[in-house]
Amino acid sequence: MLVYFATYLAGYSDSVLMIGQFALILSCIYAMFSVVRDSSRILILAMLFNIIAAFNHFNKAIRMNNLLVDFLLPLLALAGIAGIYKMRNNLKAMSIYTLLVVSALTLVKSSAIFFAATILIYYLYESIRHLFRGKGKFKSSLLVLMTSVLSFTPIWLWNIHVKANFPVTKHEFSVTSYQEIFQAKDGIIIHQITDLFIDTITSLSTVSTQGIILVQVMMIGAYIIIRWGIGRKNPILWQLALIDVIIIIYYKGIYAMFLFSMPTEEALYLAGFDRYASSMVIMALGLAGRFLARQIDYAFYEQRIDYRNFKSYKSIKTKNYSNILVILISLIGYVRIRLVVI
Repeated sequence: MLVYFATYLAGYSDSVLMIGQFALILSCIYAMFSVVRDSSRILILAMLFNIIAAFNHFNKAIRMNNLLVDFLLPLLALAGIAGIYKMRNNLKAMSIYTLLVVSALTLVKSSAIFFAATILIYYLYESIRHLFRGKGKFKSSLLVLMTSVLSFTPIWLWNIHVKANFPVTKHEFSVTSYQEIFQAKDGIIIHQITDLFIDTITSLSTVSTQGIILVQVMMIGAYIIIRWGIGRKNPILWQLALIDVIIIIYYKGIYAMFLFSMPTEEALYLAGFDRYASSMVIMALGLAGRFLARQIDYAFYEQRIDYRNFKSYKSIKTKNYSNILVILISLIGYVRIRLVVI
């Protein structure tokens, strides 16, 4: 809708559409930084910028020089999750924000339901925590219920409008059409699709698989450093398990799409797999960055943000380690951006 609003103001053209979409992408990326507790800690900012640079590498199948929305979907979801976390102590603000983000997200593309559901589940989690802590549980529960229902009202009204004005649409949800597509695939074809799907997601040459492995390495490496290097217990492995569950559910959804909603000719070569999988890699990287930003901050020697300065380190040695790490992360991000540009 923001892209449409841009064309309403500046006129309809490809360049205006691209600028409008890019403004929305920048807004989502900016929202991701709301999880940072202390903006003076360059290490955390460098890590987040490095992850954003990695978006461009794993976004090769989508790119940003077109109006494909597969890159926008995970960014909107990440912005939604970041905003909910930032407003978790204000139920009213959190509910309004969730309503706006989920409503906009579901209107972008039909497959955005998965990302919208992810936001809504996290919203319900934070809302339940708020209900246990606060007063006025009935009013708060009513607000949460209304937010959950109204978030999907725009897409419901849009589907009614489309069905009334366009009897046949490419992306219409129809059990009958799904049955027809699935029945057109015999056991041999299903076996071929399954084998190709498994081979693709387990191949190290697949870009999306490389991204998922990167997430595992980042999270496990951070856990080892914080747990055994610094000596602080942390929930990073549990957070990694949550990311992996989201990835598995999403990949099962992609597999089901090839079987039930994609014609046999396209399903036999997994048409569009790179685009769909790239969306989840970006989502996983963003979630990893969100979790690590907090855990790294909690691992700092000085936890009182107002007392932090250039002397807020356990020793000169740890300060040097931190500075070296910042330089390495920044250098990796710079090289990655240069490689993408080239």
